[in-house]
Amino acid sequence: MNRTIALLLTVLSLSAGTTAFAQRAKRVPPVAAVEKVEIISDEDPEADFAEKGLPQPPIIGLNPSEQLAATLARNISKYDERSLPLLIATLQKAGFHIIDKNEKILYAPVSGDGVGMAFYDFEVAGMLKASKLGTVTTLKKLTDIIATETNDLPSGVMGDVILRDLKAALKAEDPQVRFAVSLIFEFGKNFPKPVDLATASPQNATLNVIQASLIERLMLGDLFTAYASLTARSSLSRPTD
Repeated sequence: MNRTIALLLTVLSLSAGTTAFAQRAKRVPPVAAVEKVEIISDEDPEADFAEKGLPQPPIIGLNPSEQLAATLARNISKYDERSLPLLIATLQKAGFHIIDKNEKILYAPVSGDGVGMAFYDFEVAGMLKASKLGTVTTLKKLTDIIATETNDLPSGVMGDVILRDLKAALKAEDPQVRFAVSLIFEFGKNFPKPVDLATASPQNATLNVIQASLIERLMLGDLFTAYASLTARSSLSRPTD
C-alpha cells in the first residue's frame, strides 16, 4: 500500500510541470491521422526505457470511440511487448502530449490541439510497469490524498462527485473526452476480478495506476480550464482607468 500511495503522490507532484506545459501545448500543430501501422518486435520496451527511452508508437488511424477504447484497454492489459507503444499511441489518441523531463515534446496528439495536458515519458513507462505488477488503489484512497491538499470537499464527497462526473462524461459531446473517460472504465473491466466503475462506490472502485493517472490529469485539466475562464471573466469585469 505504501508503494501505491508513493506512486500516486509522484503523479500528483508532477502536476505543476504539466500545468505550465499546458499553456504552450496549444501552439503545437495537429498531426494528421493515417492508416494504422503495426509494430512487430522481440524487444521489451519497458526494460529498455532507461537506456533507449520510449519506443515508437503505432499510429491509430481509427476515430476515438468507446469501442476503440475497449479494444485498446484490452490489448494494453495483456502487458506484453506491444503494451508500452500501444499505451503511448492511446494517450496520443486521447489528446495528451508525451514530453521528456525538459518538457520537450516527444509525441503530440494525433489530431487537433489535444486537451492541453501532458505525461512525462517516465510516467508513461512507470504507470504501465506498476499496473503490470498489480499495483492498485481505490478512488477513495486517491481522494484521501487529494483532500489533504484542499479543504473544498471532504474525501468521501469528492469520490462520489468524481464518479458522477466520469459517468456523465461518457455522454459528453466531445468524442475525445468520451474516449479518454471510456479508457478509465474499460481498464477496470480487464482486471483479474473485473471492476465496473459505473456501479462501484468510491470505496470499492479499484483503480490501477494507469486509471488513477488519467483521472488525476483530467481533473487537473478541468481545474486549469476553470481557472483560465475565471481569470478571463475577472479581466472583463475589472474597471478601466
